Amino acid sequence: MTVALRSRIEGLRSAIPAHRGLHLPTDITSARQQACFTPFRTRRAVCTRQLSVCWAMEAAAAPHSSQVASLGPDTGSDPDKPVYHVQPRSGWANDGNGFIYYNGRYHMFYQHVPGSADWAWRMCWGHASSKDLVHWEHEPIALRPTPGGPDDKGCWSGCCALDQNGVPVILYTGVRMGAGPDQLKPGERAISQPVVECQCAATSTPDDERLVSWTKVETPVIARPPPGLPVTGFRDPYVIQTGGNSREWLLLIGSGIDKQGGALLLYRSQQLSSGWEYVGPFCMGQQRPSDPLDTGAMWECPFFQQLPFQTGANGGTPTGGGDYVMCVSPYPHVRQHTTNPCLYWIGPYQDQALQFDLAAAQGPFRLDLGDVLYAPNCFRDGEGRLLMVGWMQEGASRDSSQFNYSGCLTLPRVLTQQGGRVVQTPAPELVGLRAREAAWHQAAPLTVDPAHPVAVPQLEGAALNLELTFDSSASPATSFSILLLAEVPEGAEGIGGVESGSSVAITVNWDDSTLKVLHLRPHAVDPTTGAFHPSDASASVGGTAQITRDAPVHLQLFLDHSALEVFLGTGEALTTRVYKRSPPSAGSGAAGVFLTAHGGTAVIAAGEAFAMNSIWATP
Repeated sequence: MTVALRSRIEGLRSAIPAHRGLHLPTDITSARQQACFTPFRTRRAVCTRQLSVCWAMEAAAAPHSSQVASLGPDTGSDPDKPVYHVQPRSGWANDGNGFIYYNGRYHMFYQHVPGSADWAWRMCWGHASSKDLVHWEHEPIALRPTPGGPDDKGCWSGCCALDQNGVPVILYTGVRMGAGPDQLKPGERAISQPVVECQCAATSTPDDERLVSWTKVETPVIARPPPGLPVTGFRDPYVIQTGGNSREWLLLIGSGIDKQGGALLLYRSQQLSSGWEYVGPFCMGQQRPSDPLDTGAMWECPFFQQLPFQTGANGGTPTGGGDYVMCVSPYPHVRQHTTNPCLYWIGPYQDQALQFDLAAAQGPFRLDLGDVLYAPNCFRDGEGRLLMVGWMQEGASRDSSQFNYSGCLTLPRVLTQQGGRVVQTPAPELVGLRAREAAWHQAAPLTVDPAHPVAVPQLEGAALNLELTFDSSASPATSFSILLLAEVPEGAEGIGGVESGSSVAITVNWDDSTLKVLHLRPHAVDPTTGAFHPSDASASVGGTAQITRDAPVHLQLFLDHSALEVFLGTGEALTTRVYKRSPPSAGSGAAGVFLTAHGGTAVIAAGEAFAMNSIWATP
């Protein structure tokens, strides 16, 4: 930290009144460590009294665009930077917003801070578009804060929809700093927060095919939380019912009720960009801090949709209307990993009720078994499919100051319903990113012995797709692993706080029905044979899945440098980061992908592997 920056922080500390029992942090790092919830979209808030301290420090420390060159080494050749996940060319990226299909193109907006690899004020809406959900193009920034306006400190998350006249409309949370917590008008802000959150709108025009031009509505469409309601947050609008022809628009806003828990507030209007009226709570949770599935004090980034039924592999063609899924991103939360889990409930809903009854629903369930997915967003495309993307954070150990980028979005997922659970499958269009020919194709059954791991041949690079089907009934093994071996050059040191050469294993365990990613200790793996033991893991992430001896296990793995997404045929997904730094060089065991069994032999009924291409026509 520079002397000038430390001086600015000390000035901020002296200007903030002392509170009983509050130890004011001396720098941003300790402020984050003392925060009572995640380092997620995080740095935008810390709860209760420390909120204003940390936010003020972030604002003081955030680098300006002129400082981009000082953010770290050139990351154009960074071996951990994804190439087939949507992210800006540089800068911070978080929540996916306003996912929409319009005029023959998919549009993906996201939270973006240009010129900084960390969260900061001046949050914008980044934008990318695609004709086929596979190949993407960067578009100009869609929304920027207006100095002195209701979004002076940031254009936060929201949604995008077409109004009854076909006009594209963005609804988003605008944030401005109040003059001080004691000087804000009652009911104008959430309790314990030094900022004013309001809901804003911006419109495009039907002839703007690329959605690159947006005009903001001058005044907020919802200026403040409902009067008299002690909310702990008020953000992330999401349309759940399309209006027009005497049908009302319905809108959810993420919130929480003080001393009770997370809540979603329901609004209605005859017009998408004006006239919103508060209806009441759509549903309310109950905070239980000691429960691993605690639903948190406040709910961010909600979505609510009717689930199609699953009909075949990769989501198939959706049919009929099943139950509804309500998903939230809760905080604070009892957490073990990088971020809070995203939780969902699934159950019936009647339009006339204007409420979702959690008591009559099943859940909460974890949406993802990994540790970096947050703030998912979904929409229904022209084919009737329910598509979802989420924010894939960087790992907790990565020092963002050493890089000029941070964060990306997950691959698009198709959501369906089966057996009272949400089924997630990668969008079938993603096969369009595969190399023309498979690097490895296994049509006949392959038996893998614990003593002789199998190296996947002819597969090179760090952008890969692997698909396997295990014959569970013919596999006496207790578990099976896909090893991603990292080359560890002699004397290599970690880069950006990430240990160089971190090998990982994606493990399917029949004994305890779990899917996990194991981070292996240095030198735990024989680099020649790929042999290792699961007990050699220094850390792991994952959870319970529908893995039995009675049914085959189908697994898809997408590795994009550090971004790892794993899908099971039963609908579970695991998203995490693996900083291998670089795969082994050509000739040292292909891409360093080994297949190995533990506790007995395992039978692979079929398998294939592909190198994957970049999504960007122009990087």
